[in-house]
Amino acid sequence: ALSLECAHRKKDQFGNPVNLVHLDISPHNILISFEGEDKLTDFGIVKAASLLSTGQDNVLKGKFSYMSPEQTKGKDIEHTSDIFSLGIVFYELVTGDKLFTGTSSDEILKKVNTMDIKVPSALRTDLNPDLETIILKMLERNKDYRYRNASELRSSLDNYIIKAKIENSEADLRKLMQSIFVNDVSSSIAERIQIFSEEKKDQQTTFERSVTQYRRLLTENPDDYETLTKLGTVLIQMKRQNDAIEHLKKAIEVKSDYLPAYLKLAQAFLELDKTSLLKQVFNKIMEINPDYKEIDLIKAQFLFKHGNLSEAKRLLEELIEVKPNDIDAHLCLGNILQQENDIRGALEEYQKVTKLEPEFIELNKQISQMLDDLFQKELDIGYTVNIVEQQVSGKEKGRVLIVDDDKFILKLMKIILEDSGFKVFTAGDAIAAKDILHKENLDLIILDIILPKLNGFDFAKELKKTPGLNTIPLLFISGVYRKSQYVSYGFTLGAVDFLFKPIEKKSFLDKVTAIINNTKVAKH
Repeated sequence: ALSLECAHRKKDQFGNPVNLVHLDISPHNILISFEGEDKLTDFGIVKAASLLSTGQDNVLKGKFSYMSPEQTKGKDIEHTSDIFSLGIVFYELVTGDKLFTGTSSDEILKKVNTMDIKVPSALRTDLNPDLETIILKMLERNKDYRYRNASELRSSLDNYIIKAKIENSEADLRKLMQSIFVNDVSSSIAERIQIFSEEKKDQQTTFERSVTQYRRLLTENPDDYETLTKLGTVLIQMKRQNDAIEHLKKAIEVKSDYLPAYLKLAQAFLELDKTSLLKQVFNKIMEINPDYKEIDLIKAQFLFKHGNLSEAKRLLEELIEVKPNDIDAHLCLGNILQQENDIRGALEEYQKVTKLEPEFIELNKQISQMLDDLFQKELDIGYTVNIVEQQVSGKEKGRVLIVDDDKFILKLMKIILEDSGFKVFTAGDAIAAKDILHKENLDLIILDIILPKLNGFDFAKELKKTPGLNTIPLLFISGVYRKSQYVSYGFTLGAVDFLFKPIEKKSFLDKVTAIINNTKVAKH
């Protein structure tokens, strides 16, 4: 209401009222900043009331579901029109229901003028009656019965806030926005770092080469406990914990006080959730060397996994004092801080991870951009908070399936496309994608190459052989397979284009739109 009041009270350079009317108030154009401040945006069709008399502008402008009755009829428009539109937004915020809906624009416009408006308390029984009175006055179809302008409305809202003893409403909103948005962002960052770490480890060719090399060395010297430990370490990275345990136990048989072997054995037991065996390893390490700090990370991970956050955090903080460049310690501490809802602290730890690991340069750029968005961009209440379902106007631009096990990138692409009018389906692997392909009619498949269970290239081969699916355009996306031979191979499998991570919003959206539009033109 304050933002609208500022617009309504706007004056020209001579001090005369301009009498601006927004014409397009809707959840999509009401922004909430990270600090809990509301902003009214998209003044693209704003007009001075003096220019909106009958006959001057008889073209309907704005979103039909949020128009005032006089706006739908092309009548004279005043500040009261914006009051009605804002009343619709208020109604939907407090009830969670869309007010005016329909299968066509004509049906919606008719309801704006004739539909009986159900009182909000019928949908929300705990609604304060004073607030309901304010909303219903905003929604009077006769503009003479509404608030004359946003100043009157704001005065009523201020009185309601005082009477209802609502304190620090902006502070509460700021806290809400941070809890909704920052936690979501930090979770995405944590997932992204974890996924990135796993992708870095998922170098199967390199691992297999290392395994072959270590096995050859062990053929020459089967009691080489250091090589046995190195082999066990690689097998853990390959998620072959049982094989790793076998070799690590053998290393300990050869040298019973070799702490690096115990350390890796503890890691394997932790990942297999073998609690009793893990505790036995902890005790053995303490017998050999009570000051062996390297085990503290695994202890902290174990405690975190079992809900003892305070003790896990203490161990990690002590470990970081001794080893300030321990990436895994910072990552685990960030996860704990996030669980404790210390979001800013968690973000600081995640940023330390990206600075310590050179291979995180690409990720660091993405996180930096996300943090810029977090603290500088304002949030679209109609989309981000999802308080009110967005009105989808017109036909879908296209139906897209995204197949990617990278949750961060998957979410990013989904948001970009949905916000631009596309219907989006997502799958984390090819198996899940197959289920969607057999249920939905699609205009495009965006396919990552490195996938669990079945990689993107092999999945594309299957699609190429399947009638009905081999005509769907295929867009490969990858952060690894950038060389020309991989791109050429992708084209032989039926791809229409290649996209490389990290994605850039405009180029990504342009590429998807062009592919779908070109396909539709070709079909006709």
